[in-house]
Order: sequence, then C-alpha cells, then structure tokens
Amino acid sequence: MTAPHKQYSKFQQRPPWFGGHLQTLRNTLIPARVDLRLISKEEHCTAKMDDGSHDALALLFNTPHSPPQADSGVSSQTAPQVNRPTCVLLHGLGGSADSLYMRTTAYALLEKNFPVLRVNLRGAGQSGRLCAQQGHAGLTQDIRTVLSWFAQAHPEHARHGIVLAGYSLGGNTTLKFLGELSDSPSQNSPQVLAGAAVCAPIDLAAGAAHIHGWPRRPYEKAMLRGLKQQALRPEAILSLERRAAAGQASSLTEFDDIVIAPCNGYKNAHHYYAENSSRSFLPKITIPCLVLHALDDPVISNKQYKEVKWEANPWLQPLFTNRGGHVGFHGRHDPRPWYAHCLTSFFERAEKLAD
Repeated sequence: MTAPHKQYSKFQQRPPWFGGHLQTLRNTLIPARVDLRLISKEEHCTAKMDDGSHDALALLFNTPHSPPQADSGVSSQTAPQVNRPTCVLLHGLGGSADSLYMRTTAYALLEKNFPVLRVNLRGAGQSGRLCAQQGHAGLTQDIRTVLSWFAQAHPEHARHGIVLAGYSLGGNTTLKFLGELSDSPSQNSPQVLAGAAVCAPIDLAAGAAHIHGWPRRPYEKAMLRGLKQQALRPEAILSLERRAAAGQASSLTEFDDIVIAPCNGYKNAHHYYAENSSRSFLPKITIPCLVLHALDDPVISNKQYKEVKWEANPWLQPLFTNRGGHVGFHGRHDPRPWYAHCLTSFFERAEKLAD
C-alpha cells in the first residue's frame, strides 16, 4: 500500500468553509441529517465488559439492505448476502455512536455493502447509563471485549473479519490497539484486516498542551463541558470530593489529573499520557493502517506528526492534506466529507490484499 496520495482524489475546500476553523465548525453550524435506516437494518446491542466493573457498552449494528431494484430504484429492505468485513467505528472525545461523522462514514460504507458497528465508548452516548467507570484514550481492552462479543453474537459477519476506524481521541485508541495486536493477538475474535485513524492526537501530552493555548481554548472548553457531564453522571463512581474538583477543572490536563488518571490506575495525567499515546505503538503495527490528518487542524498540533518517521513502517499509510480542519474535510462538489471516501476506498483495497 504505497504512494498513498495517488490513490485518493485531491481534497479541495468547499466555499465558504475556508480554513481549519470553519472546516472544523461546519457540522456544528449547519448540521446535516443522515438517516442510516434508509439503507440499512439497525440493531441496538449491548456488550458487557469483562473487567469486573459490570459496565457495558451500547452499540449500534447496521447491516445493508439489498441494492435498489432495476425497475423501481427502491431497495427491497431485506438483508443481502453480505461477505464483506464489518467496519467498527470509534468516536472522539465528546462524541458518540450518533455523531455526524460516525453516521456519515457509516452511510458511505453501507452503500458499498460493508456492515457497520458503531461503538459508544464508556460514559458516552447510550453507554453513559450503563457505565460506572471512566474510560480513556488508551482503553484498548474494551475494543477486544467488543470484538469477542461480536464473534459470538454475529458469527455470520465475524467470519469475514473486521476493519477498524477511529476519530480524534478514538483514533489514538485505534492506533494503540493495532500496535498491541502484534504482541498480544485478540483471542476468540474476528481477524482484524486493517485500521484507520482520522485526526488522532498521537501524543496526548503534546495534544493537551497545544489545545490549552490561544486561539484553541474554546475547543478545550467545549471538550471539558462534555467530560464534566460524563464524570458527573449519577452512574459514575466518583466521590463527592472528586466530583467537586472535576467540576472546577479548567484544562484537559487538570481534568485528567483529577479524574481520568486516578480512576484508571495512573499516577497523574502525564503518566496516563505517556502510557497511552499511540505514537509509541506506531512501529509495532503490522496490518494496513491509514493515518489521515489535515495540517491546518486547529485541535491537533502538526509537530506530533512531523516527528514520526512514517517510512520506517511500510504498513503505515500517512495521508496528510494542507486543509481540512479537525474531522472536517468538507470538499467541493460533494456533500459527503472527503474522509468518508478515503476510508471506504482504503478498506476496499485492504480487503483485496487480505484475500
């Protein structure tokens, strides 16, 4: 999987969404409606975690309808014979399985007959009412548990393998998981054929420091609001003292110091960052892996990416653009974000390589 830029169409910004900030904010300012039920059957599932916490993750599993009939142009609403890998999607910080970027990508994949499993990570979306523990950017054991559950719940799909894609913080989790596979393959799980990360903070400490600076502080404040809501859920196991401190946190690093690190067995935020940043796991990845990032991303610093020797690992396919923002990539002449086409194309090629 070489010469990545020749395999994808060139990204061109869609007017008037010029620049990293507008590309990033476009979906918030003008949210689109993406109804996956128009082209798929949607099943609500629950996967219990195996760490003794009694937590569970709420999942959404979409399987494609039959393709349109030649004479009517309308799908038959019946499930076709699916023999493609299932794509597992992981959202970013403050997101959920129903985030627009998750649904947009799922729609593109379903059109190509890929089943899609969207995961609500711990504390997020519908998983919020099912989880007492606090999740974090490197909690790859949850991915392993979900894949083991999937192998048992849907063996007819699991036998075709899975591909994995993560966005922003979910992208860091994805890359760390892929790097761990070489040392510790998943047991009783579908074969992982390929992975992808979109706008991932591959160095968590650098990412937290970068977003704390002006003019990026509004993004940090928005993320903090979401994190505080998750931490202060009635279901969350936090002492009254820690809840009060979490509510007063003024930065991501401070919040991670107060909540994420101690709740997950780390000494402090910097210990948590050092152990879970995906950058150190990149050399260990041994399956096709697409890493997509925009150089004008206002949330993720470019330094994280420029310091990586991408050519040292032939399994890594870096795809960097000058424009696109943070999980934006709103291009000309197409209502669908550019990354949705990139992921679909990449997974189709990875499937052929696996065959």
